[in-house]
Amino acid sequence: MAGQLALNLSTVQTYTAGGGALSAKATGDVVGAGLTDLDLSPDGTTFFSAAGSRDRVEAFASADLARRGAYTTRPRPNAVAVSADGTHLATGALTTDAKDILIYEDGGVTPVETVALDSGETVAPRGLAWTNDQDRLFVVTQHNNQPEPALEVVHHPVD
Repeated sequence: MAGQLALNLSTVQTYTAGGGALSAKATGDVVGAGLTDLDLSPDGTTFFSAAGSRDRVEAFASADLARRGAYTTRPRPNAVAVSADGTHLATGALTTDAKDILIYEDGGVTPVETVALDSGETVAPRGLAWTNDQDRLFVVTQHNNQPEPALEVVHHPVD
């Protein structure tokens, strides 16, 4: 999976690996404008995009870019991370309200958890990552758009 970041119409390209080589598969501009982050399901069949022109993280089939659903975030989503077992999806957006991070079950329509960051903190672009056991969610943040990042750890994000 590859994508062009921050373009007016961002293009994504999917690949398969075999025999020591990559083979190009589907390509298109389905993710919208201002692509910031992509993540792939553990089985490789679905990818998730966070693009600034949208108010949701969207899911697409890797094979043909067919739409597979969406997860409402806030305006300008900028981070997405799929848990190692593929059961949960964390989304982040450039917002400073009590819904900085929304966590969904795969295929869910309502967040199972919301995380509020400290006042002035926002999720940094591509700033979410799960531990393999889903016990912690790492969040890279920025304070009032300052260039220095900080790291926050959300313990037990989906208990």
